[in-house]
Amino acid sequence: MKTTLKSLAVAGTLGVTALTGPAVAEYPDKPVTIVVPYAAGGLTDLMARAVAEGLTKEMGQPFVVENKPGAGGAVGLKGVINSDKDGYTLVMIPANIATMKQLYPSIGFDPVEDIAPVANIGASAIGMAVNKTELPVGTVAELVDHVKANPDLSYTDCGNASPQQIVGAFFREEAQIEMTHINYKGCGASIPDVLAGRVPLVFASLPHLLPHMGDDGKLSVLAITSAARSPLAPELPTLAESGYPQIVVDAWFGVAAPKGTPDDIIDSINAAINTVLGSDTMKELMATRNVQPIGGSAEDFARTIAHDSELLSKIVQDVGIRAN
Repeated sequence: MKTTLKSLAVAGTLGVTALTGPAVAEYPDKPVTIVVPYAAGGLTDLMARAVAEGLTKEMGQPFVVENKPGAGGAVGLKGVINSDKDGYTLVMIPANIATMKQLYPSIGFDPVEDIAPVANIGASAIGMAVNKTELPVGTVAELVDHVKANPDLSYTDCGNASPQQIVGAFFREEAQIEMTHINYKGCGASIPDVLAGRVPLVFASLPHLLPHMGDDGKLSVLAITSAARSPLAPELPTLAESGYPQIVVDAWFGVAAPKGTPDDIIDSINAAINTVLGSDTMKELMATRNVQPIGGSAEDFARTIAHDSELLSKIVQDVGIRAN
């Protein structure tokens, strides 16, 4: 049987097809859902929607935010973890996933081990602030001296099992002081009572404190919890500078995917998020909310989560903090 050039060409084409297989669609080729495990309206939700809008423009497919609140974020997070590992269901995670397993032991999954970190969106330091009229102290050392002389001093934070509550308990342990904890449901509930003088001391996210600082403000922030001074308020010392180097915690939030999502998809989303964070629109929005953009690699975000999980979980266990 004579072999023709045409038959060789056909055979060659079939061989290439067999080797390469069908063409693989580029990611994303359909809409992507970003789950926010909290009700709409909060800072995490706001930032998720801003990131989604930026990713929609950057990646050419709709990124849609879906709110799934419940059990301190566990309901929405569990749904994402159990979804397909294809990059089409993501989640905006807050810093409290670091302690979710300890606080909700019956949730049936590991919030740290069962996710694939994608990118840290932003962070705000936690500040220790006093009502300047009710508690006229200017430094952390002065506060500690005052509390030792007045052990009935009350303080509050941003709600049960929040990073702010954990930091407050951590400081109380490190400073070896006794204070009376007053529980509120969120920073939005506690700050007004601190401004009114009903509670003299609060541990809250820096964005909640900044509007009430300054010569005309009612609050004095004694220190913040970041490893370095915040560019949002560089005049504020850190707790490390104030003699408590163990207390280094930020209230961050970022994007994650289910564990097992392909690395190339995670890298693609990470690159797009970093581009979004570098845009003027996103910088302006985060500045108005007093949030510091973070970005960086997925590996950077994984290290942050691992550090906070080890540190904060130990505090939760040692101090005995429990979710309501």
